[in-house]
Amino acid sequence: MASTASQFPLAPPSAIFQQRRVDVLLSLQKAAQQIASILELDELLDTIVHRVAVDFGCIESSILLVDGDEFHLAAVHGCTQSNKGERWPVTEGLSAQVVATGKAYYAPDVTQELLYRARRSA
Repeated sequence: MASTASQFPLAPPSAIFQQRRVDVLLSLQKAAQQIASILELDELLDTIVHRVAVDFGCIESSILLVDGDEFHLAAVHGCTQSNKGERWPVTEGLSAQVVATGKAYYAPDVTQELLYRARRSA
């Protein structure tokens, strides 16, 4: 009698990687189709933050825009401390460093960052 392992061999890592790539591409195609059909900016931004959260497994996602000398929280998904539409000076927080340097900044745990400043809803 053959063992279970020989009857149901595991997929090689390359096959798993290829399937993951296919899944990601299909997800991107679905997102592109959904986004391309949206004409209203607020709805578009809300859809984008939702898709990012779902497709990438994020607990929270948001779109922060610079409007003059203020940040404007244009879209937010899953965040309990911030509300869509909030504004604050572009000189505050980690985002201020990104604006000042023009370079992306990766923070695996923002709560451990000196520049992190949690937004508190009024």
